[in-house]
Amino acid sequence: MFDQLALATVMVVLTVLMHGAGIAMLARVLRFDPSKTEAHHHFSLRHAVLILAIVLALFTLHGIENWLYGAVYLLLGAVADLEAAAYYSTITYAGIGFDDADMVKR
Repeated sequence: MFDQLALATVMVVLTVLMHGAGIAMLARVLRFDPSKTEAHHHFSLRHAVLILAIVLALFTLHGIENWLYGAVYLLLGAVADLEAAAYYSTITYAGIGFDDADMVKR
């Protein structure tokens, strides 16, 4: 049981560090300065592209974190193959549930 808690702790810390680093890099790329914002912004194509880029970057970051968990499940032998690892990590990461996932019984 200690091994499971230790691995879970390492994974959570690694995920938080990855997410924090990803957001920090995104903020650096955007060079957002709240003091330079105006009270009223007009929506433009530039703003739409910027929002889309931010959403895609965050989606990619979550995807990388998802695959990291899937790799751990696969390496531990908790799932039979890469497809099951990706599926299980995605549904548990999203909080959907995993009643239909084929986990290896131990």
